[in-house]
Amino acid sequence: MTQEEMYKISNHFNKQEGLTYPISNQVVVCGFISTDLNDWKEFVKKLDKEKIRRMRQFEVVLSNNERWIYINPNGEHIRGYRFYKVLANKNTDKKIIYERIIPLCACYCKSFEWF
Repeated sequence: MTQEEMYKISNHFNKQEGLTYPISNQVVVCGFISTDLNDWKEFVKKLDKEKIRRMRQFEVVLSNNERWIYINPNGEHIRGYRFYKVLANKNTDKKIIYERIIPLCACYCKSFEWF
């Protein structure tokens, strides 16, 4: 992804209001997108431990009810999820971002950031 493409994606979603709740049978979560599990582990380490309500291997629920899940875009089946917030690795394949991640951001996403 080029810097310009990343900027356009972030700018588009960061202007939306977003929804934290579903309007049908989807599950609304915050998605952490990376092919490297160590990125997820570092993200979880940086969270304020007092704000974590529940933690599993690939999921963290915070005290503000944000549910963050780890998504490996090369292998995860993410059908049914809708993203409220996205934190994506900037090295993720452009085709995966456009074909698998962005469609899940359509009605709900209010923040799309890169690391």
